[in-house]
Amino acid sequence: MKQPVLEKGRANIDTWERRFNDFCILKKWRGILRGTEVRPIALTPEELLLISAASRYAAEKDREKDTRDFDDRSEAAFAGISKAMQDDQLIYTSAELDRVYQTDMRNP
Repeated sequence: MKQPVLEKGRANIDTWERRFNDFCILKKWRGILRGTEVRPIALTPEELLLISAASRYAAEKDREKDTRDFDDRSEAAFAGISKAMQDDQLIYTSAELDRVYQTDMRNP
């Protein structure tokens, strides 16, 4: 599926919104964009003590992988929104979007 782009003047907004939502589901961005999926945090020392010694390394690596995956999808979602809005001059050329581009962790 090709990335849906909002046309100039938002001419296709009625069909674009549905297609963009479908695209987000396909790319697994929907939870990130809606704010229902949160970034995994590192296991605390207390949580590690609850895990058997033999499983701690794997648990930490799994959490690190989940965090990297979330960060990658979050960056991709931000880039996807930017691309989708590239022809909407009101949003794409705004100073607010420029400020967001300068941050390290962008929240789509």
